[in-house]
Amino acid sequence: MGTIRKQSIINTVFSYLGIALGFVYLILLLPAALGKEELGLTRFILSVATLLGTLFPAGLNSFVLRFFPQFRDATGGHRGFIRLVGLLALGGFLFMCLLLWVLRQPLRDWYSGSALLLEYGYLVIPMAFAIGMFTVFNAYAMSLFRSSAGVFLNDVFIRVLLVVIALLHLNGAISFQWFLYTSVAAYLLLFVLLLVYIVSVDRGLRTAIDWAYIRQSDPRRFITYLAYIAPASVASMALRQIDTAMLGSNLSGADAMEGVAVFSLAYTLSIVIDTPAGALSRITDAKIADAIHRKDHDFTARVYSASVRLLTVIGGILLVGVLINLPNLWKIMADDYSSGTFVVYILGISAFVNMATGVNGSLLSLSDHFRSVSLLLLVLIVLSVVLNAMLIPAYGIRGAAVASAAAMITYNLCKSWIVWREFGVQPLGRPLLLVVLLGAACLGLNLLLPVLANPYADTAFRSLVILVLYTLACWGLGLIPEWDELRQTLRKRMGRA
Repeated sequence: MGTIRKQSIINTVFSYLGIALGFVYLILLLPAALGKEELGLTRFILSVATLLGTLFPAGLNSFVLRFFPQFRDATGGHRGFIRLVGLLALGGFLFMCLLLWVLRQPLRDWYSGSALLLEYGYLVIPMAFAIGMFTVFNAYAMSLFRSSAGVFLNDVFIRVLLVVIALLHLNGAISFQWFLYTSVAAYLLLFVLLLVYIVSVDRGLRTAIDWAYIRQSDPRRFITYLAYIAPASVASMALRQIDTAMLGSNLSGADAMEGVAVFSLAYTLSIVIDTPAGALSRITDAKIADAIHRKDHDFTARVYSASVRLLTVIGGILLVGVLINLPNLWKIMADDYSSGTFVVYILGISAFVNMATGVNGSLLSLSDHFRSVSLLLLVLIVLSVVLNAMLIPAYGIRGAAVASAAAMITYNLCKSWIVWREFGVQPLGRPLLLVVLLGAACLGLNLLLPVLANPYADTAFRSLVILVLYTLACWGLGLIPEWDELRQTLRKRMGRA
């Protein structure tokens, strides 16, 4: 557990450094450098590329985490496992390209409302390749218990590159066309660097595939798992990206890309809230998979319970922090994006629910209960599409926010119920109740604080006051016992105990 906490802290630091860079990039630089339609196009390309980058690997990232412990053999290059997975991912990408070529005309008709999208939409393909392959190979790095490199590349390095590209465009050094080209190239470079890192620390890519070992390992289990987890992986990502993809279609009318721009900014703010869940998952997934392989059920239960408590506490203060500073954010932006306020509230609550339910998805998808999650996701993706199709034409970005939140909250509640039924642990308890009460008290206190004229100073002032009070309350209520462990560790190292 100590190693998990240490790596989780490192990953969280990288994640929030990436969030800070992402804030500079998306909230400050892009609105100043791009018009709303251009900004909407960039976010649309990224959203669809992320969706396709989940589609063509067909759940291989989960497959790696689930079955790598069975192939683990450092001296033997893990029997060429990563070569096998890489070939499968490449085959999936080629099949996806063929499918997109066949459907090219219906897709052009669906998105005919945006001239920019018709001109540059093809950039989705190379970006999807980079994102999908990075995801698969990063899962392999996680299985090697070397997750921090991937987190640094994906959360920090790529955002540094994007900030530089945005500054070049803002200062007129490159055109909008080259802004798009270099942004795609940045994601391709990200994948290349991860490959270089993996080759430097592991022999897997230099080892031939051990087909004999695969045949004697009952490959039907592999095929069955992928048959369930592939659509589940696509559906899971679709729950997060389908709203943006549908907002960019003719459902939104002539201002489709502007709606995508506002929605994407609001969605980015909600990501701030559940970022620690991803950071923790990058560490716990490989540990959980290994524990399941060893049938260490006590360990998996402890990890889940600890994740619920820790993520609930962190999610509470992050949700409060985003909501109390929202008015200042709209003031400092180059254009008016305040129409996204409702979206931030709705998606923020959804993100907190995701945090408060812990790493339930990892626990299920990496265990023998992956079938339940897969079937649940297929039902929910249909629900999400139906809700978006009904609500976007009538309510625009607000309708998309409600559809997205309804699907995600339902998904997390259902997963938590399955975890409770199968593992005997669930997220409801004293920490959640206390955090909800603390959050409500902090929001009420925020209304009583004086408003400073400078939005930056006002943000710093109210954030500091709320953070200190929330932290002291959590400490007094015993919600973060890790603090006592850290204090005792420091005392020992200083020779005081």
